[in-house]
Amino acid sequence: MSYLYHWMTIQTSVSLRTSGIRIARCLVQHQQTVKYKVFETVDFGSILLSLGIPNHVYCEAAVRWVVSSEETTTWSITQEVLLFLFYYFQHSSNGLISTLGSLQIIPKSLVTILHHPDLPLDTSLQSVSVINIFLSRLISLDRQSTFVSVLLQEGILPSLSFLCQKHQSDQFTHESNKLFNLI
Repeated sequence: MSYLYHWMTIQTSVSLRTSGIRIARCLVQHQQTVKYKVFETVDFGSILLSLGIPNHVYCEAAVRWVVSSEETTTWSITQEVLLFLFYYFQHSSNGLISTLGSLQIIPKSLVTILHHPDLPLDTSLQSVSVINIFLSRLISLDRQSTFVSVLLQEGILPSLSFLCQKHQSDQFTHESNKLFNLI
């Protein structure tokens, strides 16, 4: 599995990166079929670097996405990464979820996606679903405090409120309400 992650770096072409992420997602999604230690070999740095807004880079100082001609991500890559993370968090062992819960980069990366004002509904929905599944797993292990603190510090509540008004989708509002209740 680790050889797939060189396909997912920012320098890799979009088609190769998308292929690598799809293969990784399939391996995680079908973990019972694939006899490989997928969960312990994931390079979260490579995965999270692929999570972005097309043709933008995130400016932490300004807390917003800035247009960049150098960035070459596409929505399909962002959506594949989100699907991978969803299945990964859903199927990982409790021990691994507990360990990942202490990494601030995970909630920070997920919230920064929600800061984009033109985020499509499907990507918004996937982002909130990933946060919900991971936070639900952390709550079941009583390990949610760091994750929730980072979500709040990074401004998830105003972003969710904005996106609920923007999308006016019952499904997105439902997922957002689930997240509000978990927080």
